[in-house]
Amino acid sequence: MTSTTSQTSQLLPLELPELVAATLQYITDPRDLRACILVNKLWASEATTLLWENDPPIKAFVDTPAFKEPERLQLYAKKVRKFTLYADDARYNHLFAYTEFPRLETIVLDSSPYNEVETLLQFLQPNLRKFFIYGGPVGDTLLYEMRIRSPHLEDLLIDNARNNLTAEGLHDFLTKMSSLKKLHVMYGLNHALSDEVICHLAERASLVHLDFTKLIRQEVAHNLVNSSAHPFEHLKILTCSAESKAFALLTPHLLSLEILRLSLPENLDTILSAIAHCPKISHVEVRYLIRTVPPPSEIIHLADKHQNLQTLQLSWQDDGLITTEEAQSDPHSLDDASIDTIASKLRSIKILTLWFPLSADVSTKALESIGKHCRALERCKLPGTFNMSKLPLVAPLYPEIPPETCLFPNLLDLTIRRASNRDQGSSQHAVRALRAHAPKLQEFEAVQDDDLTNMVERAIRPRSGLDAAGWF
Repeated sequence: MTSTTSQTSQLLPLELPELVAATLQYITDPRDLRACILVNKLWASEATTLLWENDPPIKAFVDTPAFKEPERLQLYAKKVRKFTLYADDARYNHLFAYTEFPRLETIVLDSSPYNEVETLLQFLQPNLRKFFIYGGPVGDTLLYEMRIRSPHLEDLLIDNARNNLTAEGLHDFLTKMSSLKKLHVMYGLNHALSDEVICHLAERASLVHLDFTKLIRQEVAHNLVNSSAHPFEHLKILTCSAESKAFALLTPHLLSLEILRLSLPENLDTILSAIAHCPKISHVEVRYLIRTVPPPSEIIHLADKHQNLQTLQLSWQDDGLITTEEAQSDPHSLDDASIDTIASKLRSIKILTLWFPLSADVSTKALESIGKHCRALERCKLPGTFNMSKLPLVAPLYPEIPPETCLFPNLLDLTIRRASNRDQGSSQHAVRALRAHAPKLQEFEAVQDDDLTNMVERAIRPRSGLDAAGWF
């Protein structure tokens, strides 16, 4: 009796579902989870739940007898929390017509000709929180069904909706879908973003994340400011395209904004000062749709007002090569001194891009300034021509130097216009300098290739675990 009781007490913990579930959460390798299925029924149930809950491949459904056995298919489907269907996967959508996904919280659908309203309805489940579709028949009917079937939806992305969506239908959906907090209205949907829709979004207290591509014009911005005391007051993340003067009108009201991705069709010299009005901003990306350069004083002002910026990316849309003539002729070109001032204020920066003409006499000192001040920097893009062999080295001249001595202890990615070695110092010296001062470097790119550039790329890329032969 004692022996039996002892054995039972030892087995009890392994028979408690909550303990088994908590234990198996630490197993990440699918092969180990499949092995757990063989232990007993309880372990099989918990292990299959973990295997199927996050993005089970469509092949996992197709390669099992599940499609021929509705009960078995339902057994697996009820475990799924997140489901991603890529373009070719959508041809199997009709096979789920009578299947429920009661735990489904996230569905991501790639663009596909197989995406049809009838085959999408099965994914509109009561617990759904996130619905992303990158191409499909998203129209007034589907949004109506979404509102009725998935009343707790919080995050919606619509892209390439095949001209099925109307401004009236979108406005009706938004006004009645109170749970929605994040909205991404992407390409081919400008017609649905009427002034009335944009005004509703500006006044929506629950909205924290908004991405859309339609240009915000100055008259629309005036309407937003006049019709709402604090437009977008609780918005934390914003991706948009706007006229410079229009966005300048909005910035004093963006009191909660933390992340901004802004495209500008023209330049207002004071747009960065306007962005500086956002008190909580930590991530700024501004892409100019024309070749224009913000004054260095504006960049310095933004850096001074927000010295805890994590990301600052200022660039041209075309991302193309900057000619020497452009660098010499532009009165706003950055020089060593202005780059040093900017870097000295952004000591917490992790991503820095200044991709427009630099002064013709900018030197390797600009890189040294960034390395000296921006110790947390992980990614840097600067369109200069730099003699890497002039980077300061300490003896002995080997790839490993103390982290407190190297310029870029955390740098992973460096893009420049060109690597030059026309002055004294060998190519090997330049490569050694880069490897020494950026011990974690994984990617190096120079837009204008030359022999030294290719040599540096070959030296850096294999160290990141990539075969050099695969790159050239």
